[in-house]
Amino acid sequence: MKVKIKSESAANTQLLSQTTEKIHFLFSELSRNYGFSLPTTVYVGILGPSECKKMKKCRLHKLTFGTAELSHGRYMIKFNPSIFTADSDVLLNDTIAEEVAHIAEALHVGRWSHGKMFKKMYAEALTLIEKGR
Repeated sequence: MKVKIKSESAANTQLLSQTTEKIHFLFSELSRNYGFSLPTTVYVGILGPSECKKMKKCRLHKLTFGTAELSHGRYMIKFNPSIFTADSDVLLNDTIAEEVAHIAEALHVGRWSHGKMFKKMYAEALTLIEKGR
């Protein structure tokens, strides 16, 4: 599986490069533990200003740090650029774990949710990141 950065900005590419190794590692571990096939490629990008604004309107917490989606046959994880300026590895790691768990659940059981399987995969992904593997 490849993790490819999708950005036209050198600054954003540099920020996103902080995520690719962890994303690859989490997908590999979750795939091995749950038996789902890895996608060929997962893309990572930055949420644009209009996307962040739209999400703030529909989210209870008024702030979205990341999203995971399947669009045009491509799995994509997008990060709110503010997450990189928050100077918090905990927040970034939590967002990476959550978005990877969403896609992993979709690959494993064919749905996107915040249900039991998602919660189990998310907790496992957080543990893996915290152990620094």
